[in-house]
Amino acid sequence: SNPYQSRPLFVGFIAFVKLLVNNLSIIEFSDYQQFKVSIFLVQLFILYFIVRLFIHIAKFHKLGIKETVLIFIVCSIPSVRWNLFFPSVGNLTFLFFLISINFLTNIKKNKKNENIIFMLLGFLSLAHMSAIIYGLAIKLYKFIKDKKIKTQQIFQLILLSAPYILYRLVISISKFEYYDWHKNVYKQFYWIIESFQKKSLNTKESGCQTFQSF
Repeated sequence: SNPYQSRPLFVGFIAFVKLLVNNLSIIEFSDYQQFKVSIFLVQLFILYFIVRLFIHIAKFHKLGIKETVLIFIVCSIPSVRWNLFFPSVGNLTFLFFLISINFLTNIKKNKKNENIIFMLLGFLSLAHMSAIIYGLAIKLYKFIKDKKIKTQQIFQLILLSAPYILYRLVISISKFEYYDWHKNVYKQFYWIIESFQKKSLNTKESGCQTFQSF
């Protein structure tokens, strides 16, 4: 019944942390308070990996506590308003971006373990589908660089897309009906298709700005 059905990994992780908060907390929280605390802890967990990757990519060495805290604050500035107490995925998309940048900046070193990045992004697509977009961006970069399609690249596309396709397949054969929150409420990306079909768009309902003519 969760509206974010396309993000089972993200929603499931929050539910798992909420279960821990409920069982381990000394203070008795309401269900809503448990939810907010769980989101806060999950976002801090994601921010931890963001900071570690940021430091690794920037090649900062021998940082003290003050420098690390400063980097944490800089990386979490958008989160103070939008993410820390909301089930937002802004931090996730930033993390995926850093994962992709880290791979591309060390592409020769990571050549032997190239399949792992697509397996990882495929798994993370269950937290947010933008992980697939980042995987495709890496594929596009490699295609432009190599100027040819290899059998390994097709296998990597399977690794990238298989987890989400498998998830949707499980939903389709279950008794549940898949609800696309992005399409039905915000029309994310779907407005592009509708614009080519010359359908009239209600921008108030879709939550996005559109152009009626070109």
